Amino acid sequence: MANDEVKRIGEVIKEDEITGEYAKAVDMVNVETRLEAVHDRQGKDGVYIVAEVVRVDNNTRYAYSCGGAVIVRKFQAARDGGFLPLLVKLIQKDGVGGQKYFEVE
Repeated sequence: MANDEVKRIGEVIKEDEITGEYAKAVDMVNVETRLEAVHDRQGKDGVYIVAEVVRVDNNTRYAYSCGGAVIVRKFQAARDGGFLPLLVKLIQKDGVGGQKYFEVE
């Protein structure tokens, strides 16, 4: 079989399509959003998620990533449980040693 007859891996194995303007998770703190999709990714430090959200106040679509264990676990559970879309507000809390971490309400 000639190489020009063989497909490229990108033609048959596709990543999830992420929609929305990219934002940093910290920029979404205390912003009421509607969580519409959650995508798992593998990074150098383990699994992280990419969340697709819509701001409730202006209906703008954003995507942000987060590797915090609490957020990853809760967002995956919401997706896997079939609960999306959900209203979500990302918040920051003080952790051990003054380190901050993300939580949702």
